[in-house]
Amino acid sequence: MIIVITLFLSLLLSIFSCEIAAQHTADIRKIIELGYQKQTRQLLPYLTDKNEVRRYYATLQCISLADTLTIPYLKQNTTDTSLRVACTAAYALGGFSSEINLFLLPLILQEKRDTVAYWLSISSGKYAKTHQPLFYEYLDTLTKVTRLEGALYALSYLGMQGIYEEKGIQKALYCLFHTDKRLRYAASKYFERIPISQYTTSIRQGIFKQVQQETDIYTKIALIHALGKCLPNDSIQQYLNKICIEEKQEYRYIVAALRAGGIPTQKPAIQNEIIQQEMLNLVLNSHIPDTISYIKSFKTSLANAASSYPLLKNKSPYSALPLLMYLGQSVRNHAIIASEMLNTENTSIIRTTAANLLLHLRQDPLFHTLKQDTNLFLQYCKQGLLSKEVGVVSIMAGMARKYYLNQIDLSQLEQAKSSLILPRDIETYQEIEKTVAIKQGKKYSSSQYPQKYYTKIEWDLLSSLRPVVEIKTNKGILQAELYADYAPATVSYFLRLVKERYFEGRYFHRLVPNFVVQGGCPRGDGYGSADVLLRSELSPLFYQEGSIGMASAGKDTESTQFFITHVPTPHLNGKYTLFGKVISGISVVHSLTVGDTIIKIELKK
Repeated sequence: MIIVITLFLSLLLSIFSCEIAAQHTADIRKIIELGYQKQTRQLLPYLTDKNEVRRYYATLQCISLADTLTIPYLKQNTTDTSLRVACTAAYALGGFSSEINLFLLPLILQEKRDTVAYWLSISSGKYAKTHQPLFYEYLDTLTKVTRLEGALYALSYLGMQGIYEEKGIQKALYCLFHTDKRLRYAASKYFERIPISQYTTSIRQGIFKQVQQETDIYTKIALIHALGKCLPNDSIQQYLNKICIEEKQEYRYIVAALRAGGIPTQKPAIQNEIIQQEMLNLVLNSHIPDTISYIKSFKTSLANAASSYPLLKNKSPYSALPLLMYLGQSVRNHAIIASEMLNTENTSIIRTTAANLLLHLRQDPLFHTLKQDTNLFLQYCKQGLLSKEVGVVSIMAGMARKYYLNQIDLSQLEQAKSSLILPRDIETYQEIEKTVAIKQGKKYSSSQYPQKYYTKIEWDLLSSLRPVVEIKTNKGILQAELYADYAPATVSYFLRLVKERYFEGRYFHRLVPNFVVQGGCPRGDGYGSADVLLRSELSPLFYQEGSIGMASAGKDTESTQFFITHVPTPHLNGKYTLFGKVISGISVVHSLTVGDTIIKIELKK
């Protein structure tokens, strides 16, 4: 597979690329460090610096800072003669509240440069709380593709906040049939994410018509996902079922069809582990009649293998997860699942998966048929909180918050918290703090946790603005280009870990087909990190297929875990540090699944 970057995205990358040497100069390093260390007042003079490169880098830092002190400067910089400064400033303004966003619409209307208007439009859709009639009036006047694409992404941001308007929906429906694939893609992502309550007959018909003739892979995937909101419909169901067994060139179509509600009547044409993962999700989480022969055979094979779970668990914990998940679908097996959660001899991934299964069973409608066993779940919750297994503690804190708020004492929550080491266990700490806050009738604030950051960027590790690393996995080798020009602290820390051989033997612990594969956790279950945190380094870069981002538990909580995307993921843009992209071996990315390992990462240049 080849990563396809549209001409427009290439143009955007060229806008934001500075003509600088292989390394950052001393003054640029200072600007970056001021931004990373959140020294806003010292950074402000650089926003009006006579030198364009210094002005650009200072503006870039403002995206992550999101400090209101920078707003007047950013607003002024949207008129900068330098296109990269103006576009960066326009994007940075999207990181503030709806009150700030109100002045973006007039800026869009008076902006003559299409690319700047594009970024201003995207920013205007963020953090809005109400309909903005002026925006829809502007939308009606648009004919240029660049401006229209920006407006469609603004609609998507509005939609993510539950803000919809008929004019916007109709404009997106119109763009779904446009000759320019950028507009079709942006419209498809809008319909992929808006709730089913907004779907009309014309929308259902339009999506079904376009998906059958769509030639762009990413747009088609999004439209197949959207078809799930068009069911029940015999024609659409048959179309989805057909994709599940007949598409032979693109496995992601099969995954999308399964997720949308497709039911394979026979074994999918393409057999890879990612499809099998989605099949497992389908069979375990959906009520599909066993009369369908292939579904029946799939369940039968799981049932027959369940007896071998203990042996497989000891041999290969990740390989045993499907069987554990199968066992965890029946409420009758709650004692077995609880035993797996509390067994200190089990690996972290087994215990954490068992905890998640218990939470799933507690939510099962059949839970109340247990009668005399219902109180056992409270005991499981209490035991899990005191287990000192941070993944288990985190999940049980969530269970306590949802079901047992009155039965769990504050002292038990505080005892669970006392076993944590910060900032390493930050995600679990946050879960307990949320539960404590709700129990006390207070509003949770993520700023409560102790912070310890990787603050000194190791510039000597950054011999190039775009260093290349080779990642050797058990499935093959891929190469990645790292963005030290956008996320120097993140790249610096990543290369430090590479130098220390940290990643060797680490697992890919998370797979969400048609989204991401994730690895780098020291525990192997997604609840681990290092003894220091990284601050978020946000930029105007878009997540594309093969983009590499940092996992986090909220802003400024990045550490050792990273993910690689299967498809473009617009909802991640500006929220997670994007610090690289796969430049060769993308087929390896599409083969990675839970339990695959990183053998070695090497710096190539």
